[in-house]
Formats: sequence, C-alpha cells, structure tokens
Amino acid sequence: MRCLLEYNEILLSSTSSESDEDLIDVINIIDENENCPRRKNPRVQNFIENVIYEYNDTEFRENFRLTRTTFNYLLYILREELEGESNLGNVTIPAEKQLYIALYVLGIPDSYRSIVTKFDVGKATAWRAVQRVVHVLCNYRNHFIRWPNEREANECSRVLQMQYGFPGVIGALDGTHINISTPAQDSQSYINWKGKHSIQLQVVCNHKLQFVHCYTGLPGSVHDMRVFKYSGLQQRCNDNYFQNNTHIIADSAYTL
Repeated sequence: MRCLLEYNEILLSSTSSESDEDLIDVINIIDENENCPRRKNPRVQNFIENVIYEYNDTEFRENFRLTRTTFNYLLYILREELEGESNLGNVTIPAEKQLYIALYVLGIPDSYRSIVTKFDVGKATAWRAVQRVVHVLCNYRNHFIRWPNEREANECSRVLQMQYGFPGVIGALDGTHINISTPAQDSQSYINWKGKHSIQLQVVCNHKLQFVHCYTGLPGSVHDMRVFKYSGLQQRCNDNYFQNNTHIIADSAYTL
C-alpha cells in the first residue's frame, strides 16, 4: 500500500522532462517490493509478429478493447506524431508497438514487468509509450468527442423516436466511476457509494453509443448532479445546444 501511495505522488508530480532514471523509479514502485532484489527478466522475442498477428478477432478485442479495424485507423492518424523524436531527444520505438503497449496497459490490469517481457522494451520506454499515446489521443479529443450538429441531432432524434417512441431525444446522460489507488491526499473524498476510491466520469452518448460529451476528474464522493453542474453542460442547456425543442434524457439523479 505504501508503494502505491508513493507511486501516486510521483505520478501526479511527473513531467515530460523527467529523466529515464526517474521514470524507471516510478515503474519499479509499481511492480516491485522494495525489499526484493531486482533482477533482469527474460523477454519475448517478436511478440507482435508471432503472437498478436495470430490473434483471431475475438482474442484481439479481448486484449486491446477494440477491433483490428479501429486499431489500424488509430495507427493511421497517430503514426506521424508517435514516431517523432521524444522530448528527451531519443528515437522512439515504432508507432505500432507504442500503440499496442499503451492499449495493453490501459485495457488489461497487468504489470509493467509483464509489458517489458512481452514487448521486449525497457520499463522507461514502456512508460513513455503510454504517456505519448495518451497525450496524442487527447490532442484528437475534439475530433472524436463533439456535440452533434443540427443534422446529426435530427438523425439521433428520429432513430430514438422510431425505436422507443420518445420524441426529441438527442442523447442519453449518465455517470460512472473509474477506480483508482488510494490517493496520498484527501483520500476520503474519493470514496464513492460502493466504498471504493474513484474519480467520476460523466458522458452523453447518441443513438450509436458514441460519446458526444465527456467530463471527468471529480472525486468519487461528489454527487452526480454536482458533476453535471461542473461539467459545463448544465450551463449549455439553451437553444444553441438544443435546437428544435430537443433534449437529453437521464435518470432521477439529475434534477431539472
């Protein structure tokens, strides 16, 4: 537990200019008991070519939480930015490997030690790959997550009315919790109604289950309605966002 708290403090204070040694220290805190001697682990050769390429569609989705088609699309739009020089002046590993590493870390509760073994990279390299992919993806957030224009809103409203008989709906609002390790500071405020430490995630999705609005970061103890207020969406409940008498639907936690 102390190691998790120490890791959380380092993670929150880390910057892109950290040295390789600092990054390795961060990952060692995650993976290793400080009383255990460190040793070099054997690595798998050509894991991508010999294992990942052999996954069937179900196995691929189970491991990376998306389809091969979506992976290839992400690789296409992110490749150029992922393959430039890092902030430390190092030549980066191939974009494909960076994306596989990042998705593996984000999608599966596995240790960095396991990632190092599978993908034949150092811990600092794996850590940088995750940081780099997440940073580049965030730069594209407005490309993927955006409020519907009039045509898209009308289409969503038409489909939902046809399927469920409820008119004027252009989105469904709800919240969920992202579990986190116990924070070093103000940990009580992060305990949600299930007794777990988390941060809030509020989303609005359309008839295709695509996110059209997203807000996250508040502690798990914060009520859904307060998250709605801080998200800025409440202030946008006007004719610019909701044309032609349209609206979103939500459960009883969100009052009028």
